[in-house]
Amino acid sequence: MPRDEHLRHLFEEIHADLDADSARSSPPRDDPPRRKSRRNSLPWLLIGGLALGATLLLRTPDTDDERPAMPDVRSGDASSPQETQTPAAILDELSRRGLANPPDTASPTSPQRPRAHVDEHAELARLRDKLASSRPAPSRPAFDAPAIPIPHGLLQGPQNPSRATLTIKTLIGSNYYVKLEDETGRTVVTAYMTGGRDLTTNVPVGEFTMKYAVGQTWYGTEHLFGPGERTRTFEADDIFEFEETHSETWDGRTEISYSVVTVELILQAAGNLETRPIPREAF
Repeated sequence: MPRDEHLRHLFEEIHADLDADSARSSPPRDDPPRRKSRRNSLPWLLIGGLALGATLLLRTPDTDDERPAMPDVRSGDASSPQETQTPAAILDELSRRGLANPPDTASPTSPQRPRAHVDEHAELARLRDKLASSRPAPSRPAFDAPAIPIPHGLLQGPQNPSRATLTIKTLIGSNYYVKLEDETGRTVVTAYMTGGRDLTTNVPVGEFTMKYAVGQTWYGTEHLFGPGERTRTFEADDIFEFEETHSETWDGRTEISYSVVTVELILQAAGNLETRPIPREAF
């Protein structure tokens, strides 16, 4: 017979015997109530003790082998050393047990979005460009050319001057380096002008293009007014024509006249010269 069934039958027999003893020892109803004896409470204590013992026997395993094995987290097993798990292995184990979602799995409540195809070569090129742009630009050597004192006036005059004249006017505040080039690109006239002063020179007959540089401190024809923004270079849009004209007077004589051109290198609304910036290499 199983142990639980045997205990239940034992408990029922004891309870029946106690009920019979209580019925035989109970007084008639018309007798006055008497004080209960302490001996009558002993059987109930015995019943309670047996019931408590039966409950403990039913809930407690008989042997130590039936107890579930509990892992010892305080000390590792000497026979099998504890393995060190990486964060990825731990996350995989949690995902297998349903305790965490894998990193690439979307939440069930979030809408599913299609994965964009990533071109590995394009991504690598983008990262290289980003790395190159984050690097500091190579430092340029310091400009240490000495300033050159220069007077106001012509630096190179025409080889075959005529009576044609060119007058250039400037505004105070900047200095100017002006040159005329013929149709072949050969430089015919060069001049250095201090801002606020005018210059008049004779030029050969022909068509010429005017270029000029603007700055503060003169460093020579190689560096002009210095590197970078120190020197600004321009070219006039118009072609300057210097002509020699022959005319006959009333008395039969021949008169010769020459062109006279005046240029104002001054920014103004009603100026007579249109210019455009040019790169330093084209000057």
